[in-house]
Amino acid sequence: MNDVNWDDIRVFRMVAELGSLSGASRKSGISAATVGRKIQRLERKLGSALFEKTQTGYVLTSFGRQLHERTRTMAITASELSIWRDQVLDLPLISIAAAPEIQWLLSRNIRELWAPEDPFRISFEEAVLPRHLEHEKSTLLITSTRPESGNLKVSQIGMQQEQAYCCKAFDQVKDCNWIGYRPNAEAAVDNHLERLGEGAWVTIWASSFEALVALVQSGAGRAVLPNVIGDADEGLVVADGLNPASSKPLFLVSHDDESGRSEITTLKRRLEKLLKSSFSKM
Repeated sequence: MNDVNWDDIRVFRMVAELGSLSGASRKSGISAATVGRKIQRLERKLGSALFEKTQTGYVLTSFGRQLHERTRTMAITASELSIWRDQVLDLPLISIAAAPEIQWLLSRNIRELWAPEDPFRISFEEAVLPRHLEHEKSTLLITSTRPESGNLKVSQIGMQQEQAYCCKAFDQVKDCNWIGYRPNAEAAVDNHLERLGEGAWVTIWASSFEALVALVQSGAGRAVLPNVIGDADEGLVVADGLNPASSKPLFLVSHDDESGRSEITTLKRRLEKLLKSSFSKM
């Protein structure tokens, strides 16, 4: 039955249980003529009649009764899936807006933030300005700039330190090239080169943080990474010589109007625990 359309089976079961095309039409929301065509298509594919048309309505044939019984478990499973889907879509969605490197860290520790049984969903988004939270109140923002205005709750969760790393196998004596990071077309190349320092020779540009990390891990060159990521990778070492180290604070920002919602409170608590634990190791 690999070539049988489940929607045809679903309509067949409606006709079998309601005894008419019109009844199945009302329940399914499609026309009686379409119901009839689906039954005919299913009969052609299976090579046997499924119903006998009588004065009282549609009655299952012997083959139709067998099909109805054999698809009973399928119908129960489909119904359970539909209920589960509706329940999931009704769950509140909380956005976590953060820089790519923070998203990278959070996604690799997702079990510390969320579990399938949690009564909420998560969406990872690009970092936004704090004023964005005035309109998107279900957003938790992780930013290096403390907001100075707005109805916002702000807590500092640590200091993000960065320095240059390379793969252990990278020949730092012979090779002196760098991997640059330009997440979008508007990102200023000059600013990144200035950050790396005079004499930095960039031979590869990465447009995503995942690509940047993968390139460093594969030995393509040096790159600036957060210490929390570089130090955790046993295959990486701090690069010798020119090393543009930097440090910046991290703040967790939420809208004060949402502070009483249990799902917001739960996710904020987990975020603070994970990030404070990660950045306190620096």
